[in-house]
This record gives sequence, C-alpha cells and structure tokens, in this order.
Amino acid sequence: MNFTYKPRVTLELKQFARPTEVLDWMRALNIKFYTYSFRVNDVAFIRPCAEVIKYGASGDCHTGELGERLYRQAGHIPGWTQTEPWLVGSSGEDMCQILDDYNQTYKYNITKDDVVIDVWPMNRISMKDVKAACEDDERRLINEHIAMHGIPPIGNKDHETNKQLRIYLNTNVLKHAVEFGD
Repeated sequence: MNFTYKPRVTLELKQFARPTEVLDWMRALNIKFYTYSFRVNDVAFIRPCAEVIKYGASGDCHTGELGERLYRQAGHIPGWTQTEPWLVGSSGEDMCQILDDYNQTYKYNITKDDVVIDVWPMNRISMKDVKAACEDDERRLINEHIAMHGIPPIGNKDHETNKQLRIYLNTNVLKHAVEFGD
C-alpha cells in the first residue's frame, strides 16, 4: 500500500469470531466519522492492484451505531464462525457482489481471515463539514489507486469513479500520443 498518509487504525478481521466485534472496536475507539478501506492482507500471489477491495466513507451524522457501516459490510464476508442473521441493508449486501466480482476477476475467494480494514478517523472535523470531508477523502484514495494501478478498486465502480478513470486514461493516452514542448 502506498498512500499519501497511512491509516491511523487497522483491524484484521481474522482476530474476531463475530461481526459485532467490529462495532465493539469502533465504540472503544470512539470513531464516529471516517474514511475506510477493505483490503486483502497478502496479495503477492494475486496482483498489486487487487490489494484494496474498496474504499468507503462514513460521514453521515445520523447513523446510530459507531462502525455500523463497517459491521454490515464485514458481516457479509464469508468465514465467520458465528453468523448474525439480522445483518441486512444495502451497505452489507453490496459486499457479496463485490466479492463475487473479485473472485471472477482475480480467481481468489476472499474470506474474512484475508481481510484487513484500514480506518482514517475524521472526528476532529466540524459536524457541518464532516460528510464532505469524508467523501473528499474517499475520492482522493480512489483517485490515488487509479493513478497508481490504472484501475479503481473492484468495489468502487460508481459513476464518479468511472468518470475519473476515463479522465485518467484519456490523459495517459494524450501524454503518449503528443509530445509537449517546454
């Protein structure tokens, strides 16, 4: 991983038996607002661009439980010894599709023991600015990934990411097709 700045908190899912332990972890650290990544711990056998599964942000001031977004997404990763049938919601079920896409692309079935969550807390930002700050930080991380690997993480395929990817690819083609003078 080669980020402009390193995450302040890293959680290896293999340390936990139940997804609710992610909530306990976030509560203990009192992390309310954050940018995060889900990544595969050791991708030397896959490809460097496959390390990060997805970037995300939680800057919504109205969520009830600290770490709830991470809990729902992590809870849908296979391999938990204790499952929680009440795990529902779009932030969780989309992880199933992301993991399916990952397996199709990289021919590797991810389990929770492969996954590390990195968190960049944003608690010091004012409530008024936190949502925008988290979204900006998520976009910056995705753009860095595109600049480094030429593609976004497999779990970041929204309209804005596709637009950024087209800009990156068009700029690269232009750089190689046209010689600019000093």
